[in-house]
Amino acid sequence: MTTGDVVSSASVMNPQIRFGEDLMSRVSYVMMNEGGDKDMCRVVREALSELAAQAAKKAGVPVEDLLEITIVCNPIMHHLLLGIDPTPLGSAPFALATDWAVS
Repeated sequence: MTTGDVVSSASVMNPQIRFGEDLMSRVSYVMMNEGGDKDMCRVVREALSELAAQAAKKAGVPVEDLLEITIVCNPIMHHLLLGIDPTPLGSAPFALATDWAVS
């Protein structure tokens, strides 16, 4: 962490694509399918878990040694990742449930 060198990276296609091609399609999916937000939350968390495992393996460290990560995403993805209902984001003007860092 002192050098800023990248020691590992991993990537995956967004697993939410099956719920809609774009952000508003995904909000519509949540609005029209009971539990859709939970389904999208689950697939994103599973993908992030797999990415962490891949990155740790490439770096030669146990995944348990990863102490902090930073995740940057759009507001809808942010809400779904954190298990927050994204439907209020489907109309303007929208207010984020939170705009603070979350531990």
